[in-house]
Amino acid sequence: MRHRAGASVGVAALVAGVLAACGAPPRLGVSTTVVPVSGTCDHERVVEVGASLALSGPQRALGHEYLTGVRMAVQHIDDTGGILKTHRCLELLYKDDGGSPSVARQAVLDLVNREQVSLLMSPILSAQVQGATSALAAANAPVGSVSSLDKTFRRTVQPWTFPAASSMASVTRAMVDYARAQGWRQLAIAAVNDPVGQQGASALARAAQRSGLTVSETAITAGGDAASAESSRSITGSNVRTFLESAGYEGLLASYQYTTARHTGIPPDQQVVAPASTLSDGLFAAPSGS
Repeated sequence: MRHRAGASVGVAALVAGVLAACGAPPRLGVSTTVVPVSGTCDHERVVEVGASLALSGPQRALGHEYLTGVRMAVQHIDDTGGILKTHRCLELLYKDDGGSPSVARQAVLDLVNREQVSLLMSPILSAQVQGATSALAAANAPVGSVSSLDKTFRRTVQPWTFPAASSMASVTRAMVDYARAQGWRQLAIAAVNDPVGQQGASALARAAQRSGLTVSETAITAGGDAASAESSRSITGSNVRTFLESAGYEGLLASYQYTTARHTGIPPDQQVVAPASTLSDGLFAAPSGS
């Protein structure tokens, strides 16, 4: 009897496994790395955090920087007693999407549907965020994002996403306001040839026009690499510097230098701090054009 009962259980388990396989979404073979839980949190109560990162490919350095930050945040929470009064531990699950939009989309689907994470960190590259929009929209779990793509801030498009960055609309509005405050009348735009760069260049041009400013030239650098660029005047990598010297703009808004040890952007004396009272539905309103 014990043998027959065991066989019945085995057959039932096999049938259940076949049914689960038939109903499961397709995979692209994106393996998952699970970081072991440690710290003073309650190890019997675990909340999974998922992340899809470009840990290989051209943007691997940025992906590893992002992974380091996420791991530090998870470890800090676990080392300080876990999540609030429940003391639940956070467990990090991450996948290497190689910087591919299609792989990132599948990785997001796998993390939500198969690993069933309770919190998801959005891919960091704008092309990946754009490619994974439908998956992020259907995540059914809170999504943390540092993307500046405008769709990231549209609740009707990505209702589960909580942005931790400024929208491109807000950034370009601030740029134009700063240019006007300096008395500039002509601007030149240089942007990276990715979705957020293209969107930013277009948004800045529109905002400048509405404010009575003239955009004398626009250059789109291929893949963020100054060795290749193109614009309405067919600018090439060999004369990007010439573009900056002769594009007819007045003043330079800001420079940005980034290394793994140091990065600087717009200096503090050129920033405007928006008070928390300007929050609307969890989002900061864009600065006025006055």
